[in-house]
Amino acid sequence: MPANVYDKAIEIIHERGWVQGGEIRGGSGGTCLMLALCEADLNIDWRATLRHLDLAAIIAWNDTPGRTADEVIAKLKLASETYELEHEAALKSPPTP
Repeated sequence: MPANVYDKAIEIIHERGWVQGGEIRGGSGGTCLMLALCEADLNIDWRATLRHLDLAAIIAWNDTPGRTADEVIAKLKLASETYELEHEAALKSPPTP
């Protein structure tokens, strides 16, 4: 079971394949980064997601000419690590009054 939304998005892309340029679920059946994140969590916190991915615009980044599926997966893995570090730090922090 995936640990977080980024790990789940990686699973979705591995299962369906990755696409870009508005080909969401096109003839290949693949998915773009944005749709994989949406399917991973319908209530996703986009502000945190953009911070974890270190991106200003997910669709533009996904659709950059020359972008590869490996780059998308690597970006999601890094976001997963960032999320986990933040989550661990929050658990160790004392509660605010």
